[in-house]
Amino acid sequence: MRYPLFSLAGYIRLVEFIEAQFNYTRGTDLFALPYDFRLDIDSMAASGQLRLMAGEVLKRVARSGQKAIIIAHSHGATVGLQLLQEPSLQGKVQGYIALAPMFGGSVATLAARASGLFDYVLPWLTEELNAVLGGPENVRQHMYSITQGMPSVVQMMPYVEAFGAQAVAVTIAAGNKKYKVSDLNNFLRDIGETTLASSYSQVHAAPSLLKAGPPPGVQSFCIYGASSDTPLSLKYDRLLAGQPNDMPRVDAVGKGDGVVNLESLRLCKSIASSPAHVTELSGVTHFSVYSKRTALKAIRKALAGMLAPKG
Repeated sequence: MRYPLFSLAGYIRLVEFIEAQFNYTRGTDLFALPYDFRLDIDSMAASGQLRLMAGEVLKRVARSGQKAIIIAHSHGATVGLQLLQEPSLQGKVQGYIALAPMFGGSVATLAARASGLFDYVLPWLTEELNAVLGGPENVRQHMYSITQGMPSVVQMMPYVEAFGAQAVAVTIAAGNKKYKVSDLNNFLRDIGETTLASSYSQVHAAPSLLKAGPPPGVQSFCIYGASSDTPLSLKYDRLLAGQPNDMPRVDAVGKGDGVVNLESLRLCKSIASSPAHVTELSGVTHFSVYSKRTALKAIRKALAGMLAPKG
């Protein structure tokens, strides 16, 4: 599990917990499954990346003689749910645990794309880059540049299915212009992302994946924080195209895990195997859902139910 982002994000704490609780061994029956986070799930399928990921899972299944359990976090939960649709994995996966799933998108991603502001979305990465790039403004310029044209950002933007068509996601003070959740393609166009705006309806389609859900026989669980203040609407003084915008103000606050709004997190209920497989936690954030004691307890309960001896 020698992946820099994996370690930086702190996932190693979950790995150590599973090793200690269930006697798993890294590299033998416990492994990380990296993917290109820049792509949306359709691009991953078209490029063959999902097929390659499925092949990695199948190798481990064959080696261990046991069906797989997939644990996925944040946007990875969307990728994981799409991975379950791969024909080669049918009958090979026992369980799927979605941690802080972003199925309905996140208002915070709008600030990430328009301003290069990843403080809400990837705070640990921002902290690391501050030291390397020489301060927050350089980080913002850098993140704005590398996320231009990135379809995964569009896939993580707010969805009507979670927030409703009339919810206002962004307000521009100059002219009092408002962008509702139903017209965020225009927001992309107005910040100069014309290509992403044109492909918006195709890329921005995560909720359609929920209709398919996990294949039969796969036990699915949802675990997420529900009590943290989370940006529900942003406000810019003005909006510029083709360059990083100033940092927005949080115009309205709702609940969630600090990154993903509760309206979005709760879409996971539609793919859970049963209501008992949905766990909403107080005091757990987007980045402590795989390390805080109460969250680890919920993860242990889900795993124990699947790993219990059959008799």
